Amino acid sequence: MYDGNVTCLNMDKIRPILKKIKEVFPESAHINMFGTFRDIYKKLWTDLKKMKELGIEMMLAGLESGSDIALPDVKKSYCQRSNYC
Repeated sequence: MYDGNVTCLNMDKIRPILKKIKEVFPESAHINMFGTFRDIYKKLWTDLKKMKELGIEMMLAGLESGSDIALPDVKKSYCQRSNYC
């Protein structure tokens, strides 16, 4: 499952999505997207530049954990072993 990690997609999949957003919502000033540090780092500089040209204003990346020890501290209400903390 990828949740909101759009950056895992290649440009052949991202490009038509961004173009459709501009078509359906022409009044939108910019687009933000969520991703992982790993997937953003793997993007080519030319792809990042093209994404900017297609309206991406900001990419948000955060730290995630599947650790039963760390999850209660970040209050995400989910633990690997028990499903809910």
